[in-house]
Amino acid sequence: HDNEAKFHAPATPEMGNAIAIPTSSANVVEDSEVSNAFHQLVDAWTTQSNGDLRMSCIEGSVLDALATLDIQEARLSLLTSGEALAWLTWAGAGGGAHGRRRGNALGRDAAWWTVAALTGQTSQWPLSNAAFETAADSLQWFWWDANDPTTGWNVRLCVHHAERNRSWAFILTDK
Repeated sequence: HDNEAKFHAPATPEMGNAIAIPTSSANVVEDSEVSNAFHQLVDAWTTQSNGDLRMSCIEGSVLDALATLDIQEARLSLLTSGEALAWLTWAGAGGGAHGRRRGNALGRDAAWWTVAALTGQTSQWPLSNAAFETAADSLQWFWWDANDPTTGWNVRLCVHHAERNRSWAFILTDK
């Protein structure tokens, strides 16, 4: 528009019934590469706005990853790689509720780097289009919520990489 721009979040998927998240004894993994990639992806949210990022990484399932964030009940919806990448790109392009929007090109690049980190391929950067597609499709993506109303700016993703037997849970909020 002449005096404003609106960049709406991707559509939140339909959510099923809530499930109880069992306590977990899964091994917590210090994955600095993924942690750094995700922090860089959402830097404008957390440094220029009121954004808060919580994340976990474990050896095991996405339910184990949610349990390490002290989530007792959740609803999960399976995402396609394209849907997950739309969320990552939107988060990386924006600035949360108050931060400066960084633009889609930077958001897309940060999303690609995050996928490379999740699949352990940052040493092969830049990935070809085919290698990136294979990497993104090797991940199982979920949108999740804690069975409560979602308000403000949110990104809630879980990711599982079967080959590495590693799962991550992310919650990014800016109210």
